[in-house]
Amino acid sequence: MGWYNTQDAKTYRKHSGREVAVSDLVARCEVWPSGIVPDGVAVLTAGIDTQDYRVEIEVVGWGRNEESWSVDYHVIDGEMSDPATREALDEYLQSVWYRADGRPFTISAACHDSGGHHTDAVYNFSKERLGRKIWAIKGESAKTGFRNPVWPIKRPSSRSKKTFRPILLGVNAAKDFIRAALLRHLPGPGYMHFSTDWGIVEFEQLTAERIKIEGDGAAKVRKWVPIPGRANERLDCRVYAYAALRGLIHTTAMKLNRKADEVGAAVTHQVEDREQDEAQSEESATSEPAAPPIPLPSPPPTSPAQPSLAPETGDKSKRKGGFTKGLA
Repeated sequence: MGWYNTQDAKTYRKHSGREVAVSDLVARCEVWPSGIVPDGVAVLTAGIDTQDYRVEIEVVGWGRNEESWSVDYHVIDGEMSDPATREALDEYLQSVWYRADGRPFTISAACHDSGGHHTDAVYNFSKERLGRKIWAIKGESAKTGFRNPVWPIKRPSSRSKKTFRPILLGVNAAKDFIRAALLRHLPGPGYMHFSTDWGIVEFEQLTAERIKIEGDGAAKVRKWVPIPGRANERLDCRVYAYAALRGLIHTTAMKLNRKADEVGAAVTHQVEDREQDEAQSEESATSEPAAPPIPLPSPPPTSPAQPSLAPETGDKSKRKGGFTKGLA
């Protein structure tokens, strides 16, 4: 927390988790052609956030081991209850994106937020498109801090339109996944890639909530709480896009890595975080090694009847203590 105190002039938060630095996310943005599906992508999903007067959608490409790329972010102005808005949303969800080699990709699944003031409109929109895996969803209450699976474990039975209900998502677990992914420093399993279309405002929305730890010992609870003054549409869209991936895997038994092989997705350089530490110490490891210690001369032989008068060559306790400290 040294940077948090000394550089950002903020007090230490004893009961909060490690926060994601927006500046770090901006610095890691990558350049790829707009509208092009990156080579590592195997499948596309979408997260749809319903606001009072607009609909926001993020299209996310998923690769091996849930590595991801933000492929597109789109905003449709208008109320969800307006037929023109629903038509525009439906048309967008049927868009085709292309990889650099010309391979086409469409959205395989989407989760659509049914909260707010347009619940019935979202329900009707989803019910008419269940065959395309456009799911109406609702996030669980985050107040208790309890972690349910991102996608319900129990496989739902056939639903008629009369008994249709939204899917209850484990949003706390989804936000945990996103936070962990944003804290990764190297491409590979779970890493999230962003293009230079993302800036400070967009990343502030993606990191609009933080962990708050309440209680002690066995009663300790980790809760997600909003950061005052920040909009959270991009966080919600990413939660829903990830939930759509989990729903796709659960309902179709899709194997993501196998799917990546089938579509010829590129294998990114996957490296464990601990290797980064090794890379950082590479300079010292490859520098000129220190000269080996000169062995001490052996003491002259003595008679068995007389004890050796040669002094000790060093303090054993000090040598032992120094060795332990070097390993700490």
